[in-house]
Amino acid sequence: MAHKNIFERQAMVKLLLEEGELTESEIKKQLSEEFNCSKSAIHADIIYFRTRGLTETIFQNKSMRKFICERDCYTCQYCGITTNINGIVEHIIPAYERGVAKPYNLVYACQKCNTLKRRQVWIPINFEIITKDNPEWKEKVLLRAVKDFRK
Repeated sequence: MAHKNIFERQAMVKLLLEEGELTESEIKKQLSEEFNCSKSAIHADIIYFRTRGLTETIFQNKSMRKFICERDCYTCQYCGITTNINGIVEHIIPAYERGVAKPYNLVYACQKCNTLKRRQVWIPINFEIITKDNPEWKEKVLLRAVKDFRK
């Protein structure tokens, strides 16, 4: 049987995902305590919102990848190496952390930097250029980068 406050809980999960300030682990911990439910229930809510209407902003398509590769001239935006063989288009704020697949959150990176970066937030070389029309996103990235640096 579902909890009485399931709709309130789901609304809170959706809000926290959209804000993007907390990790999934932090959301699970906070809301499982607040709503007196299991972390698995919160996880199910997260999966629901990630797969319902939010996926088009999390996953990149082929034309988006081509655009980013060409915009960044096949140059890793973290170390500056140019390669069109082992490069990858990756999220500045990872998709796992609700990073969107928009040009202001995607950069071309070499495989080495992408592997080292993992789920951290690194500031790319072209950061000022790609975020100039998105000051809110720029601020979010900077705050996350500082948070990751302090870990």
